[in-house]
Amino acid sequence: MSNTIHADTREDQDPLLGLWEHRLQSQTTQIGRFYAEAGDEKKAKRCEECGTFPAFELWEHLMTAEQKRKLKHANFCKVRWCPTCVWLKSRKYAGEVRSILIQLEALRPVKYVFLTLTIENPRLTELKDALKTMNRAFNLLTKSPEFKSVVLGYVRALEALGGNTPAGEAHPHYHCLLVVKPEYFSRGYISQARWAELWQRCLRVDYVPVVDVRKVKPKSAERTARDSGIIETVKYIAKPQNIGSLCQSDFEELDRQMKGVKQYTHGGVLKDFKPEEAEGFSPEEWKLLGTEFYEWIGTEYKLLKFKPLD
Repeated sequence: MSNTIHADTREDQDPLLGLWEHRLQSQTTQIGRFYAEAGDEKKAKRCEECGTFPAFELWEHLMTAEQKRKLKHANFCKVRWCPTCVWLKSRKYAGEVRSILIQLEALRPVKYVFLTLTIENPRLTELKDALKTMNRAFNLLTKSPEFKSVVLGYVRALEALGGNTPAGEAHPHYHCLLVVKPEYFSRGYISQARWAELWQRCLRVDYVPVVDVRKVKPKSAERTARDSGIIETVKYIAKPQNIGSLCQSDFEELDRQMKGVKQYTHGGVLKDFKPEEAEGFSPEEWKLLGTEFYEWIGTEYKLLKFKPLD
């Protein structure tokens, strides 16, 4: 067993790889330095030490001897902008949404549409007000006759910045996974231009906002349209590189404006289902070997010790 994790294993097969990749992002982004400059030494320390001591259960398949890990615990900072904690939060919510959609699909056929809704960039100092406007507009959109006639439910995720957002501005936009009736693309189809008109009317603005809409397709043979749509929708609230490029004053203003803002929500028929607990390792197929304890050293996770199951 290797003492170091490298990027030669798929993230979805080994959670240690995912943790390693996002810990690297956290180290590069240096969220802690923003809080240190702002005088919040406790939060800065939490960010700097986030995920440095993870522990994983190690399981082995009884027939094939294949080994898999399951994250047991770690010293996570739970700061909104931390790439590691954002990744963990998005994975958790994605799993809940997937469970809900699987339950829905068992009852009726559906298709999926990916919709992006934007507004003109507000000043960072006006971001909270802009988000309130967007939320009100989205609620109006979901109550419109055209929306209700074809959309069964939705998942909505907020992203606060874009790749080229000018200094002093924000770029709030919604990524939406729409669950539509199977006949949507033959009867009741809403064009991109019409989505823009509907969104403009709900926003009550004098400009045509940028809107993007597309059919969700499987990204690979192993991934369904549903799973591809979830992955495309449930992302960072702001990409690590976009956060890392902010000046100190812009970061502090963004942090203030986003306090208490909810990143994810879902509605429609999706509210009728509750996420089912994810299946664990079946004792008929897997046995628990013990727990691995790692430490972050430099740019790698090194295995400190392996504690076999008593």
